[in-house]
Amino acid sequence: RPSYPFARATADPNLWTQCQTDTTNRFTVFARAIMVRSSQLFHRISERKTGFHLSWKCSNKQGRPMTTSNHRHTDLPIDPLFLDRWSPRAFNGDAISEEMLLTILDAARWAPSAGNGQPWRFIYARRGTEAWPALLQLLDEGNQRWAQNAGALIILVSRTHSLSTSTGERRAIYTHAFDTGAAWMALAMQTMKLGLHAHGMGGLDRNRAMAELGIPADDYRVEAAVAIGRLADRETLPDDLKARETPSQRKPLSELAFEGKFAG
Repeated sequence: RPSYPFARATADPNLWTQCQTDTTNRFTVFARAIMVRSSQLFHRISERKTGFHLSWKCSNKQGRPMTTSNHRHTDLPIDPLFLDRWSPRAFNGDAISEEMLLTILDAARWAPSAGNGQPWRFIYARRGTEAWPALLQLLDEGNQRWAQNAGALIILVSRTHSLSTSTGERRAIYTHAFDTGAAWMALAMQTMKLGLHAHGMGGLDRNRAMAELGIPADDYRVEAAVAIGRLADRETLPDDLKARETPSQRKPLSELAFEGKFAG
């Protein structure tokens, strides 16, 4: 029978404190300790080789379910998929098939939008195709350094105006960026489901993209770029990016969500 000191030393101290409600069950505490240590030991495998992450749920001192996965933690019982999604820069240079890329874009196509207006547009290039250099060169130099090893690039465009079907009046689509953001999230999640990763980028030459990609300036806007690929070891990155190659954390929900009126 494992001792408490062993379990406590093996587990993440924060997780240990949050799971104290289970100290009456020594087996439960020991099992959770092993899960934490296993996650730490399989760090390189989970992040660099297969994209697989160990995840688990336990309760805090108030008995509320929590979720931990991919070196991230939340005090609420969300699906681990939201913690597993992150934006790496280290890609291994593998090509992505057209069918796989279109599958990702089809998931984005099914995102919700105001009035079902579907203002998003996707301009893509797969690694090794004729279109690849043109899209890669639209990125800032800092992004080109690592995105050159992705399997696909996508330029996200939103439609800013539409014509009324009844009057023909040109109208602004006030939710065009909001709706296209929903499509990006669907794209990123489908990418994860396929064992790949997506990294969104704001650093690109939007004016050049509008001109070189033939995007009508009156009714459309370039929102962002996305790199999609398979994970590589962080050691493949330039030295200044290696330290940043880890899943980022988030602000507490209390700083972002307010009941009744704005408080932030």
